[in-house]
Amino acid sequence: MGHVRTEYAGDMAVDEYYAAYEYPDVTNKSGYEPGVIPDPGLPVPGQQSDVEEVVLPEDSLADADLHDHDLIDSILVAGAAISLVAQFLSLATALRRLRSHPNDPATFIFINAELSLTASNLIFMLGVQATGKQDWCQSVALLLHYLHLVACCWLFSVVVLGYRCLTEGPRPSGLWLHCTLVWFLPATLVLVCYALNPHGYETQQYCWMSVARGMLLSYMIPVASLILANTTLSVLGLRMLSQCDGSHKLCLLENSNTSGDTLRKSFRMAAMLLPMFAVVWFLGVLALENLSTLIFPVLFAAANSFHNWFLYICSSVVLPPLLVLREEQPDSKTCDTEPLLSQDTTPVHTSSPARLVFASTNAGELLELRLDSISTIST
Repeated sequence: MGHVRTEYAGDMAVDEYYAAYEYPDVTNKSGYEPGVIPDPGLPVPGQQSDVEEVVLPEDSLADADLHDHDLIDSILVAGAAISLVAQFLSLATALRRLRSHPNDPATFIFINAELSLTASNLIFMLGVQATGKQDWCQSVALLLHYLHLVACCWLFSVVVLGYRCLTEGPRPSGLWLHCTLVWFLPATLVLVCYALNPHGYETQQYCWMSVARGMLLSYMIPVASLILANTTLSVLGLRMLSQCDGSHKLCLLENSNTSGDTLRKSFRMAAMLLPMFAVVWFLGVLALENLSTLIFPVLFAAANSFHNWFLYICSSVVLPPLLVLREEQPDSKTCDTEPLLSQDTTPVHTSSPARLVFASTNAGELLELRLDSISTIST
C-alpha cells in the first residue's frame, strides 16, 4: 500500500476507511491527481470551452475566397442590370410602334424576342444562386434553359420573317402558328434533354448548365442547327435582293429610299444576332463554373450588355421594316421595257389631274403630286 496514515476517525483508522478506494484511475484524463478538485476557472484539456468568436478585418487574407465570390456575383448582377435597362427600353419602343402599326409582323416578333430575353435575364439575376433547395434550383436551371432556347428561336424568326417577306409578300401567313411553335417546341426539347441526361444541370454551386456535366444535347446541337439555318436564310435573302430587277418594286413606307439597302442591312445584322446570343449563353455558363478567375464574369457581363444595347439601338434596322412588295402587272409597261416615244403612241388628254403617290419619311404619310393635263405628241 503506500504511506499509512495515523489519523483515526472514531474506531476505524482513516487508511483502512479509504483502503478500498486506493486504485489507479485509468479513466482520469484531466491531468490532475486523483482526489484533487480542479479549479473551475482553469481550462481542462479535452473539454470544449466557450471561445469568443474572433472577427477578422475586412482586408484579412483568411476570407479572400469569400471576397472574390462576392466580387464575381456583383459583376454578374451589374452586367444583368445594365442589360435589363436596354431590354425595358426596347420593349417600350416596340409597344409604341405597335400602337401605330398594330398588324406589323416585325414588331410582333421583336416584342416576343424581348420578352424571352427579359424573362431569362430576370431569372438569372434572382435565381441562379438559389442553391438552398435542390428541387427549386433544378427548376430554375430548367426554366433558364427553356427561355434561352425560346430567345434563340425568336432571334432566328427575324431572318425567317425577312426571307418570307421577299418570297410571300408583306403579310406572310401562319404568324400565330409560328408563335405557338416557337413557345412550345423548346419546352419539348428541354424535357427530352432532362430525360436523357437528368444530371446535366448544376445544383450545388449554382443553378444552371455545366460544361463538366455535358452540354452537347442541351446546347451544341440545337444552337448549332439554328445558327446554320439562320446563316443559310440570310445568304439566300441577300442573294435575292442582289438579283432583284424590275419585276419587283420594293417600297419601304418608312423611308423614301426605294432601294434594297435597308433590307440588306437588316439581313446582315439579323444574321449576327443569333451567334452573338449563343456566345453570351456559353460565357454565362463559364462565368458561373469558373469562380476562381474574373475573366469569364467580366466577358459575360460585357457581351450580355453589348448584345442587348446593340439590339435596342439598331432595332429599326435589325428587324425588317414595313415592307410592301408589289408584283408588276404582266401587261404593264415600264420605262425599262418600252421606249419613251414610239410610233404607236397617240395623244392622250386627261380630264382630271393625275396623282402620283410617294413614300414619305414618316410612316403612314402619303404625299400627292398633282400634275396638269399632259398630252404626248407622236412622231
